[in-house]
Formats: sequence, structure tokens, C-alpha cells
Amino acid sequence: MMSAHLNDYLGEIPMQDLTKAQDRLTWQAEDALNAVAMKQLGRFEDWEDSLVELTSQVRSWKNAAKEKAVRRGSSSPRRATGAAKGSGSSGPMSTSTQAPR
Repeated sequence: MMSAHLNDYLGEIPMQDLTKAQDRLTWQAEDALNAVAMKQLGRFEDWEDSLVELTSQVRSWKNAAKEKAVRRGSSSPRRATGAAKGSGSSGPMSTSTQAPR
């Protein structure tokens, strides 16, 4: 029933009037979409600023950790490399009791 009324109404309206109304609605929809897009782009800028600050902080921590490691490495006594001589742990000992043939 409603579709019949709608068809009658649309049949009575001149096409140029309908087209003007469609154009207005199209422009309004595009304006609304552009407003949403611009708002979201503003949020991207906020995210970018936050990420730049976070990156800077991480670099700071990394550099501080490197400096601390270098200071620690240069202030501690060097450890001897290699096994200590005469410690009695030079490896497995052979305990063969067989006589040569």
C-alpha cells in the first residue's frame, strides 16, 4: 500500500526537483563524511605525537642502559679467561689395568 503511494508521489514530482533534492542530500552526506574523516585525521596526529614521544623515551632508556653497562664493565676487575692451572680438574683420567700384548 505504501509503495503505491510512494510511486504516485514520485510520479507527480518533476524529475529536476527530485534531482535537486538528491544533489542536496548527496552534498550533505559528503560534508558529514568529510567532517568525520577530518576528525579521525586529527586523532592520527595525536597518535603520531604520542608515538614520537614514546620512541624518544625508549631511546633515552636504551642509551642510559648502554652507559651504565659501559661504566660497570670498566669499573669491575677483569675475570681471568681459561681454566686455573693445577686445580686437579684437568679432565678424565685413564685407569687402564690391561697389560700390553
